[in-house]
Amino acid sequence: MIPSEIQRRAAMGYTISIHEQAQAVLVTHSGEFDLVEYRQIRLESTELLKQSGLNGLLVDATQVPASPRVLDQFAFASEHDQFVPLGVRLAIVIRDDIKPRVQFTEDVSVNRQVDLRLFTDMDTAIAWLTR
Repeated sequence: MIPSEIQRRAAMGYTISIHEQAQAVLVTHSGEFDLVEYRQIRLESTELLKQSGLNGLLVDATQVPASPRVLDQFAFASEHDQFVPLGVRLAIVIRDDIKPRVQFTEDVSVNRQVDLRLFTDMDTAIAWLTR
């Protein structure tokens, strides 16, 4: 059984909880991209993945105001294979206007055998996670 009330809130503008419909850990982020903060979010969310037994990570980044620098995207995405357990699907929902600038994140992750996809629609991301 997955506790529906597992939730963590940080002062930096993110929450980590369980998304019942997607049967995934949900990270909602609303602040500027900060590499140190994103690394902390990844640690907390992957720990909750392990505790809950889920195999999906859903990130709602639609409220992030700008895309990260390419160097930060590379640094963060190139580490995913060290932290995201094998078999976990990672769906990141972003605004349509920044997708071309963050496609690099998906490419770097996939090249490291991480099952990561970018989406601009939450329902499509959930459908991908639950298929």
